This record gives sequence, C-alpha cells and structure tokens, in this order.
Amino acid sequence: MKPLITFSICFLLCLAVNGQSSEPKEAGLLRYILKKNYQPEKIIVKNRMQLLFFYCQKAPNTPEILQVIKDNPELKPFEKELKAAFKIPSTENWNTELTWICEQEGKSLTNKINGCKSKEEFISITEKKGSLIQRLLIVNKPIYFGTNQVLVRVASFKSSEHNSSGYYWFEQLEQGWIFKKIISDWTTSSIYGNQK
Repeated sequence: MKPLITFSICFLLCLAVNGQSSEPKEAGLLRYILKKNYQPEKIIVKNRMQLLFFYCQKAPNTPEILQVIKDNPELKPFEKELKAAFKIPSTENWNTELTWICEQEGKSLTNKINGCKSKEEFISITEKKGSLIQRLLIVNKPIYFGTNQVLVRVASFKSSEHNSSGYYWFEQLEQGWIFKKIISDWTTSSIYGNQK
C-alpha cells in the first residue's frame, strides 16, 4: 500500500474516533433537568421574545442542605457526606455538558435556551422588559453520597419575589442516571413567605 494512502486512512480513522465524543460524567443529570424544565415550553419562533435562560456556572451548595437532611430521614445515614458538600467552593461550569447535550439533542431542546446569563445579567434583562415571565434556571454543583447517589439543587429564578427550588435525587445504575424524586421543594410567590 502506498504511504500516502496509508496515511490518509489512518488520519480518517483518527478523526472518526476523536469525533465520537463520550458523555461527560454529569451530562445525563443535566439533560434530565433541562428536559424536565424546558421540554413543555414551545419552541421559540422567529421574532418572538425568548423567555428561558440558563445559569452556566455550577452554583455552589449552601447550608440549606442541613435543613434538607433534617426534613428527609432517609438522608440521615449520609449526613456527614452531605454536610461536607456546602463547604466545597464551586468554580466549575456546565459548558462541557451543555455542548454535549446540544450535539445529542439537536435544536429541539437547545433552541429553547436563550443563552447563559449571570444572575445580574438576567435581572437587568427582566428590568428592561418589565415582566416576570422570563426564567433563569440555576443548577447547583451535584452532591455525591453513598456509592451511587446524587442530589442536585435546581432553582427557577424569576425575580426577588418569584422563585422555586427543589433537590433532584438521582441514582446511578448500569444504564445511567435514574431520577428517583424531588425533595425539599418550595415556591415563593410573594415577599410574604414560601408556599408548597
């Protein structure tokens, strides 16, 4: 076989292998969360204002996890692991997972996300529009516990008065991440307090 042909075949094989991106570790978690929160939304058509935004940082966990443990006795055996989670700073973002999901899902899901925004950028947009219909989805850094369990806090932010949050509980099995349930969820519909 001629050297040029051999080189060309090897080059094409390398491209094919490198082009098959493997699933990032937490992409399955994020894909489920995005589908759960964005799937029901209609695909935005040309010249229509986009309503959904995504916070691309993996938001750090807070001492709120202490109340989650208290309210959910089944988490008690993992208390030490869970308590340690909010002490770990998060400088990571969801860019790798989001890019992979976009490649896998095509535009059916990703067209609904108007782009990554900081909380400050999102507030500026809502103030300009004068409306509470825009939403910023904030997904915290996953908290791993036990041998194959994870909690992910997911918050939907509209304004200082209209928010919701909950912890998504997943279990990792051979076939991937399996959603179990949402715990410690709440909704704030006014400045006067939280409502379930």
